[in-house]
Amino acid sequence: MTKTKRWRNNQSELSNIYKTFKCDSKQLNKLCKPYYDIKNNMLQEFRLNEYSLHEDIKLMYKYFKNNIDSFTAQKIASRVWNSINDNLFGKGESVHFKNRNNPLNSLEGKWNKSGIKYDIKTNQLIWNGLKISTMLDINNQYEIDCLSNKICFCRIKRKFVRGKYKYILQLILEGIPPLKINKETGEIKHYIGNGICGLDIGTQTIAYVSDNDIKLLELAPNVQNIENEKRRIQRYMDRSKRVINPNNFNDNDTIKKGIKLEWN
Repeated sequence: MTKTKRWRNNQSELSNIYKTFKCDSKQLNKLCKPYYDIKNNMLQEFRLNEYSLHEDIKLMYKYFKNNIDSFTAQKIASRVWNSINDNLFGKGESVHFKNRNNPLNSLEGKWNKSGIKYDIKTNQLIWNGLKISTMLDINNQYEIDCLSNKICFCRIKRKFVRGKYKYILQLILEGIPPLKINKETGEIKHYIGNGICGLDIGTQTIAYVSDNDIKLLELAPNVQNIENEKRRIQRYMDRSKRVINPNNFNDNDTIKKGIKLEWN
């Protein structure tokens, strides 16, 4: 599609409009609308949209239906579409296949009624005939308060920890997170106070000022120690390389170019 003249001419026209007309977004959308229509028609013609991928995955899904449900397969297709969409219109550079060495490490459903779902009554993950009990802490008030909200959908995530795989069930919930409470004192953690606070975030430090306090803090205080040690090691390695390989350097200490060098 991107190699056709029709697509390239249409994209160049869109680019010219954005460069030429300095107006608000509504006027720009009016000027670009006919070119957007051409673009959308071409995407549909070449079957480059999310719903086309949902249709394509139906043909593959039937061979794996004993292991995966249709909603989870559609979510995989949606993730593929996000990669293609970033590649076409965003900052994505390329679309990669998942292989044996770089497999999928997470799967998610579309809702909590079928496919991957969590049964709050039995505290179980239910999926394609599997029923697996989860580790719910009934004494943790934060978890209990979270589960009082509606569960939108579930995600299964795999992590390699200490030489073996561990599986985590993530619940995507509706609403806002409940307040955390200190177990020892019973007080609310991270309590929101009154007043105005100003923040100035830099690359290495953060400064804040309020009516009662002002401070300058280092964002990662332990990082600089590592950097100093690394710099010393790199200087030592560079000196050692130059001493062992004197014939590979010019008089101004730059590496010789245009010839094949042998390094000790």
